[in-house]
Amino acid sequence: MSTENFSVPNWLTKLVGKSNWLLWRLNVEEAINEVHNTSVYWEIIMDKPEHTIRESFEASCVASITSKSESSSYEFSGYSDEDSDVVITGSSNTSKHTGLQGSGLRVYNRSRLNIRARQILASSLELAPKMLIDRISDPHEAYLKLESFYGDISAQSIFVAWEKLLKVKYYPRGLPPDRFIERFQFALHDVRDLGVSLSPTVELAMFQQAIKSHCNSTKFMANMKVSIYAPDFMDSVYDQFLKDQRTELAPSMTILDALR
Repeated sequence: MSTENFSVPNWLTKLVGKSNWLLWRLNVEEAINEVHNTSVYWEIIMDKPEHTIRESFEASCVASITSKSESSSYEFSGYSDEDSDVVITGSSNTSKHTGLQGSGLRVYNRSRLNIRARQILASSLELAPKMLIDRISDPHEAYLKLESFYGDISAQSIFVAWEKLLKVKYYPRGLPPDRFIERFQFALHDVRDLGVSLSPTVELAMFQQAIKSHCNSTKFMANMKVSIYAPDFMDSVYDQFLKDQRTELAPSMTILDALR
């Protein structure tokens, strides 16, 4: 029999109160999805449409059966259809899948999923927030209670601005380098406009995150000839990044020009 897991990963800082609401809200979705290998519980907490939740459940079932079929242990140790397979209904074809990994849930049961989502949400809270929602059984209502008590309008605005900043990523085949810098700086400006203090070193760290998907970003940062102690050193970082990208993209631009 599988052991049910309602925990969150150790790296998540649990919600204490207003003092860390923003930090908790920025990380809790990723933490829950990571440890449970599915977005279904967070979707329930956020009261997403029923079809979205069902699709996530079915996707997790497919991922689970694929994972088990690739494991040699799946072939042995008393495996039986009765113990390990589930039936998912609600579509034109009824199909058999393994339930959510480690959950013991073998069939789509919204009531049981709600209970688990509520328990998982509680596991991300310290004592005071946990007591605040103690009498609320619905996971979405519990979240709204936490939000109304510990969050505020400014915190929500900051959260949205941070999310937009974190979504700005550089891909050589996406935005041109200068447009990427423009969008990144615009997102930074939105965060600062809400009263959030971002030091140049924090700005540099955010910039590193934004370009890390680019295969040569590590090389660029290592070869960067900029002193972090210089005034307005981030301007120099942006300038060097643009020069670096122009040099790197020049051969491909030459080929494109030749094809025209």
